[in-house]
Amino acid sequence: DSYREKETVLEWKNEEGTVSWIFTAEETGFYHLSLEYIPLPLKGMSIEFEVRIDGEVPNEDFRSVRFPRMWRDAYEVRRDKNGNDLVSDEEEVFCWSERDFIDTEGFYNKSLPLYVEAGEHVLSLTLKREALCLKGIKIYNPEYNPVIPNSIRDLVKPSP
Repeated sequence: DSYREKETVLEWKNEEGTVSWIFTAEETGFYHLSLEYIPLPLKGMSIEFEVRIDGEVPNEDFRSVRFPRMWRDAYEVRRDKNGNDLVSDEEEVFCWSERDFIDTEGFYNKSLPLYVEAGEHVLSLTLKREALCLKGIKIYNPEYNPVIPNSIRDLVKPSP
């Protein structure tokens, strides 16, 4: 599929299901994940996933990872007859974004570290809330990049 000038995307519209990718970590160590996505109109809430590596949730932080939607003011600041600023309504902006998987609880504002042994693994995302188009996922380490399954063509197990 394609969506807004991006080729080979997964339109995930039903707030359920799991997608999985096989990847190879060349070295044992800590890695980070990032997601390229665009929210689809649904409820207007954050997109929420559960992350599993080889069928297991790596730690509690990965049980519920959220990705934001983009918003902007619907109109310029207006003033009432007394000169007070009136708060604008917000409207959603549907645009592609690439974001790291970060701590949903807000204890630290950094990319979630994911410890992975060297070798082949299966990364699975289970959608828990909202709808999106998914372009790709990156598994990276600032010192080293493993094979990156960054295309939906690398999708190995779409669940119904």
